[in-house]
Amino acid sequence: MFDNTAFVKTCKEANKTPSYEHVNKLIAKTISGITGPMRFQGDTLHDIETLHDIEKDLVPLPRIRFLLTSLAPTSADANQKRLSVKDLVGQAVEANRFNVKIADFDPIADKFMAIKLYGRGSIDAKQLESTIEWTKNNHKVRFLDWCHAFKVNVCPKPMAKTEGENFGTSGNSVVVMGNNVAMSRKFSGNNSTYDMMYSQRAYVHHYVNYGMEEGEFSHSREDMGFLEKDYLDLTSEQHGNENDEFDDDDTF
Repeated sequence: MFDNTAFVKTCKEANKTPSYEHVNKLIAKTISGITGPMRFQGDTLHDIETLHDIEKDLVPLPRIRFLLTSLAPTSADANQKRLSVKDLVGQAVEANRFNVKIADFDPIADKFMAIKLYGRGSIDAKQLESTIEWTKNNHKVRFLDWCHAFKVNVCPKPMAKTEGENFGTSGNSVVVMGNNVAMSRKFSGNNSTYDMMYSQRAYVHHYVNYGMEEGEFSHSREDMGFLEKDYLDLTSEQHGNENDEFDDDDTF
């Protein structure tokens, strides 16, 4: 999942005026970080991965498949070269680094189902694995009780750098890909905006004139409502489990 609001913020923090060129580079480098292990194999079979493996590792349920990503560092400033692996991972799991803006993201309440860390450059798998417990113990990330996959992969080749850019291309870099229950709020916001526009039939005529039946709007909106509920149900089940545990403790 990507959105322009998140990329504009990232560009400004990297002292770049937001533009299509800079936003496209951020998207390209994020995807490059994810596909690096597929294109540049390391020394062990551990590094060989396919797109199917990503889905298998990060998507526990068929409809819960909308993933958030982040890239660190997002500046090729000379000081960034000296960042440790822990620093890079710490940056990448911060909500303000996500490539999709989620309102009021709370690292404690908004739990992950699965996370995958991708390191590029001189970062090895053991270095990434050593940060996993650190992120949990310092409340950088939290997981649902019933689903908590945390995996890593590496690519020995650093990202290519193009002329005049400063987006996480010097030295080591880390990409995070995760599945988080907070995505429901993204769908909720989109649904609310859609409802306001559709109530006035804004832009509907364009779609109808090109052959789309207006009934398809209601079918699609209904499906988006169910999708939002699918994500909300995950948190409801989590709260139910926590309450059950409390009642058991209280009884004894």
